[in-house]
Amino acid sequence: MLQNMKIGARLGLAFGIVQLMMLVVGVFAVVQLAHVNGNVADLATNWMAGARTLGDFNNQIGLHRRVEYRHVLATKPEDKASNEKTIADLQKSIDESWKRYTATISGDEEQRVADAIQVALKNYYATMPKVVALSNQGV
Repeated sequence: MLQNMKIGARLGLAFGIVQLMMLVVGVFAVVQLAHVNGNVADLATNWMAGARTLGDFNNQIGLHRRVEYRHVLATKPEDKASNEKTIADLQKSIDESWKRYTATISGDEEQRVADAIQVALKNYYATMPKVVALSNQGV
């Protein structure tokens, strides 16, 4: 069949097939880039925001523990009172950071880890009055 066609027609047919293949590859590339863009948008809006917020949460927990340590080491009542106020302020800030982080949780595994952290945080907060009381007694 192709041998009966003139060279110009065969070249035109071959060029048309190449153009059709290029069109298919182009459409495939656009579809795949749309998927990549969706993943990048999820990373930028959810994962990075969650990681940043969790980093803030971690820093605030570390600061809370340092202030708790300073409270134990303090000898003056005014220093202890100042540290107790700072501890209370940090607990509010920690709770706000945690609330912002939980809004970014996506996935069952991440939720399970967050639940475990929440339980540990509640247990940690429950020990704070005991630590402060012992520290104020000078123990």
